[in-house]
Amino acid sequence: MTDEVPTAVALQKSLKINEKINVSANTIRRAKRHDMMARVKRNVDHTSILRLKKKYEETRD
Repeated sequence: MTDEVPTAVALQKSLKINEKINVSANTIRRAKRHDMMARVKRNVDHTSILRLKKKYEETRD
């Protein structure tokens, strides 16, 4: 969608008309600056953290 419109304001107007989505031009600029990539939260394996913690405590003794 960002390839079709050159500016954030043009994309804002396009979203408002075509998709009925209201966003600010600054939000679009920030998203374009960060390549419109969302971060995905990583799942943490708690058993491995506990194992590392135990190993660290054993080496400190």
